[in-house]
Amino acid sequence: WGQTQIIYGNTFGNPKFGDTLAISTNRINVGAFLDDYENAGANHIFTINPTTFIATQEDKLVFNTVVSNGNQGHYVSVATAGSFIVGSKSINSGAYVGFIYDYNSSTQTYIKTNVIISSSSLSSTYCYVAISGDGNFAAISKPNVDNIGEVRTLSKQNGSWVVGATTLNGSPFTGLAFFGRSMALDGTGAVLAIGGSQYPNSGDNNGRVYVYTRSGYTYSLATYLTPIGTINAFGSALAISNDGTVLCVGSPSTADQTSANFTIYRNS
Repeated sequence: WGQTQIIYGNTFGNPKFGDTLAISTNRINVGAFLDDYENAGANHIFTINPTTFIATQEDKLVFNTVVSNGNQGHYVSVATAGSFIVGSKSINSGAYVGFIYDYNSSTQTYIKTNVIISSSSLSSTYCYVAISGDGNFAAISKPNVDNIGEVRTLSKQNGSWVVGATTLNGSPFTGLAFFGRSMALDGTGAVLAIGGSQYPNSGDNNGRVYVYTRSGYTYSLATYLTPIGTINAFGSALAISNDGTVLCVGSPSTADQTSANFTIYRNS
């Protein structure tokens, strides 16, 4: 493995540069959620020369205005086409807050869409995000809403991003679930997997993964997955194949805290 190291610092302290990473072909998105003035946060875009393996910074993307403790770039998801969505921190009203950057290959620039969705909960929490491989569908979540969590979906229609009418919450819940702590969309947005890593199953068996399928622009619950054995935090991390047939689920610990695992599911 060859190596290229990128070191970054600013005058405001530790920017948390590299806390989140995502890559699409030769473009790397580096989150720095404490970067810029008053921890507004930023995303740094680098391109990699495939021959020399030299990284060149293409852009630094920030809030249009300074938002104290906005923490842009805390979570990031990149589409194959180079577009990406980033999660920020719910501020003031507790709304969902995120940003979608659509990449224009002709002008080699990003077109920014602010994702600010009102929420019934006023709690301040980080928003998690996912985007489909084709860059046409996305999801944003607030895992702490009412100690349960909820997810909103978005779709690109006639060149503009539209918020789905339905709030996904995987109900019914019986307690703390952290629904939306992890999410994954396949290549066309046909399948959306959502982790509820603290869902209380029986005994020491915790966590669920909810699998939604799309019809048009609407997502409906198809099934949910539960862990085998005494697993804790099942669904803390998710990854799905481009065709939506293979789903990987991370479980960082067992009930006795002696091991961890991930599970591979195949939809046949």
